[in-house]
Amino acid sequence: MRSRYQIRNTAMYRILPALILIWLAACGFIPPISQEASTPSPNPESPRIVDLTITPEIVQPGQLVSVNVKAVDDQSDVLVYTWSAQHGSITSGPTPGSSNNYTAPDYVVDDILSVTVTDAKGNIAKERKYVRVVTALQATAVIEGTPLPNLPPITEDAQNSIQATPSSESIIDQALPESTATITLTPQASNEGLVIEKIYSNLVDLDTGFSVTSTPSKTEKDNGELEVIVRTPDNKPYINTYVAILSQKLDVNGQAIPGNKIAEFRTNEAGSGIVILPPGDYGIWPTEITGQPWTSLNFYKRVEAGTKTVVTIVPSRISIIIRRADKTLYINSYISVSTQKTDANGDPLYGTKVREGRSLDTGEIVFDLSPGSYAIFLEAALGQDWGMFNNYLPPGSQLTYNLTLGRIRVESRDETGKIVSGFFSRVTLQGRDANGEIVPGAAVSEGKTDATGAFQHDIVPGTYVLVSETGVINEMVVRTGETITIRNSDFPKP
Repeated sequence: MRSRYQIRNTAMYRILPALILIWLAACGFIPPISQEASTPSPNPESPRIVDLTITPEIVQPGQLVSVNVKAVDDQSDVLVYTWSAQHGSITSGPTPGSSNNYTAPDYVVDDILSVTVTDAKGNIAKERKYVRVVTALQATAVIEGTPLPNLPPITEDAQNSIQATPSSESIIDQALPESTATITLTPQASNEGLVIEKIYSNLVDLDTGFSVTSTPSKTEKDNGELEVIVRTPDNKPYINTYVAILSQKLDVNGQAIPGNKIAEFRTNEAGSGIVILPPGDYGIWPTEITGQPWTSLNFYKRVEAGTKTVVTIVPSRISIIIRRADKTLYINSYISVSTQKTDANGDPLYGTKVREGRSLDTGEIVFDLSPGSYAIFLEAALGQDWGMFNNYLPPGSQLTYNLTLGRIRVESRDETGKIVSGFFSRVTLQGRDANGEIVPGAAVSEGKTDATGAFQHDIVPGTYVLVSETGVINEMVVRTGETITIRNSDFPKP
């Protein structure tokens, strides 16, 4: 599309990242990374945040916890505290201002809590911190690996949506550090056999979903340059992916919504493309990366005359690996990812299917999605719920599910020990009747022994009822990676 606006896909500019980083550090552009909660203050008269605490930092959906900030001001000014949370809510605590209450959202997410401290002269200090919201089952699990990633210090420049950088070239070759956090769920109850790992990329801001920089344009005076860079969560270029640039308009409530398509391009080998635009606000939509609407993020970016604005977009990634009880990979198993909705009782349901496929020879399947919450369907996950709803993906994150099934192996022999084929068995969920007695529930797996005299039920770890043509066994506790062998002679006679 070249009828009105010029579009350029530029090759990757080669820079010397190490020399530039050394120069930036020498000039004071790169502050030291501190493990303390204190926020660098650009003004010596600004207040200083010395501590920000959340008790506890790992909470369940809807849980109320206390949040506290300790700030000092050398001029002894009266300090005003402003709190916000990306997903949860803040209410007044016992000491309104420095001490408040945080209510977690009703879904699983790594929330970001922010506080701004302002003195009487208008000087400010900011700090933010993660709050991990997990399910009740996950709350009982052991949290291992590295802690929650530290958010970068909030400097004066970082408070602006468009930040200055000394380089006027493309930034995609600069060395970018990575921060990671891993949650390992120790096998317990119905989440046994499920290990979740989350890795966060700092290519984009977890608040906005984008990374934006701005420098003077070398070629444009009356118009502006908009460079869009699309990277994978593991920091590789997204090549030949379609990007649409949309105008902005307002709905009846004055809210910004997508307008007409202004320009379009496919990213080059560097994962980028450049368009020349009149000054204004534009929406950036990588339409081939599906999932939740990109408009749910900070969708609109401003383009200024005589300025080159670089916007980096990183989608989220779900990776799923399934193994049988004997640790062999579950190959060619159907898996789908959907948006989610709720029924009249507020229970989660599968919404619109956005991606689907079958596991490869490696037992793995990978989906790149726009950030948001998703439900996962696993054809192989027969039995108890493995909690595959409320999978929230922050921008640029990688969520990996490692799942290992359990197994009930049913063998059939006659009185002489001879193999018997055709012996029927069924595994059901375990229910209770009005008197509290155990009864078979919904069936999850069934079949007949084959010529070898065996049939294997590969199911999600949990507690089940095993029903056969000769009897019933209650409270069959299936563990991840383990096989329980039951012979037809083991069933209690009626």
